[in-house]
Amino acid sequence: MEITAHARQWGAEYGPPAHEMEARHAWRQAHPAEAAAADRRQAPRLAEIRRKAEAQARQRAATAQRSRSVAAYRARLAALN
Repeated sequence: MEITAHARQWGAEYGPPAHEMEARHAWRQAHPAEAAAADRRQAPRLAEIRRKAEAQARQRAATAQRSRSVAAYRARLAALN
């Protein structure tokens, strides 16, 4: 399933109803200044969410690297015995 189809399906199942999303989009189109102000108010929160997600991704990558290193060490150790 491609990402957009997955996102659409997720939105249909868990997100707001389609008519709400269409209404939000229409409001944003009709009120660009207010929409931009709302975006600016949300920016710090979204940046914090992004930072946390990036830190979590770095931590997962480091854990995976350690797992690979340990597996390689154990393989070399087993080859010596």
